[in-house]
Amino acid sequence: MDGASAMSNLLRVAAITIAVCVTGCAIHPIPDDVTGISTYDIVRNVRCEARDAIREKIILFLGQVGGDPSATKYADLLRSNPDLWAKFSDLWFSKPVTAMLQRYEGSAIAYNFALDMTEVNNFDSTIDIASTFSRGVFTSPITGGVDRSRENARTFTITDTWIHLITALDAKYCEKFAHVKNYMYPITGKIGIDEMIDTFVDLSLFANLSGASGKPPTMADDITFTTLLAFGATPKLVFAPLPKSLSVVDANLAAVLSRKDKHEVTVGLSTPVPPSATANGKSKPNQLLLTASGGPAAQAAAQAVEQSIMRFQLQGKSLIVIPQ
Repeated sequence: MDGASAMSNLLRVAAITIAVCVTGCAIHPIPDDVTGISTYDIVRNVRCEARDAIREKIILFLGQVGGDPSATKYADLLRSNPDLWAKFSDLWFSKPVTAMLQRYEGSAIAYNFALDMTEVNNFDSTIDIASTFSRGVFTSPITGGVDRSRENARTFTITDTWIHLITALDAKYCEKFAHVKNYMYPITGKIGIDEMIDTFVDLSLFANLSGASGKPPTMADDITFTTLLAFGATPKLVFAPLPKSLSVVDANLAAVLSRKDKHEVTVGLSTPVPPSATANGKSKPNQLLLTASGGPAAQAAAQAVEQSIMRFQLQGKSLIVIPQ
């Protein structure tokens, strides 16, 4: 095989290898590339997990109430017939039970998503050209490469009230989501909001959970998942040198592909804002980083998220605040 034929074969193999590797490349990395699940579906997944956690907490509370037969009755009905949640009313129960439900159904939850996706596609080749001289064989490696990376960071904030979650998010909206844990790509599975809601209710009831001056009790968790997918391939061609001719001794094409997804979900919880705080305007958050919609409780939950971001995610980083 002469040098021209060898080079032609090398280029053909290189072209096939690159074509295979490039198939999975993305100009604009998004979560769909890895899982086929869109950003909208990721939000659905988290909201539905929160809905299920709040519903379960209410069912457990109703099942433990003494002296109110309707509470036990509806606990069983709500568990066996989820469609009843669309008609849920705190007026079904005795006054003490109704007062407890009203204490929390106006609570709010805010979720700040920071989805950071980086894709790397590197292709490096080495070709050894051999030429026979009277005193031996001289080789001269020729190297080349194409290194590419792309990153996309997507951030946004969603807010919900508890009563809206348990009554408005129906089975059709949540039918595919929040059922199992996904250890490979965690944000598409259960991320543990049920434990957070359970702890938040217990702390506010039994552990004197407090908020800032004039503001309701709040709590925030910052959940971070990092998934790194890496692939490598090094095909090699070897040709025997022919006497007194230029030929290819060997050739390598190294392909390194990687995809790193770092997903942060900061979840903030707030009980309803006291009427006195709403009246004098104390419930309005600073909104230095986040702009969130919703009523006073949703704003308080978003402020808890903002405080968590400033304390943990921005620690050691410079922050420039532009007055509005």
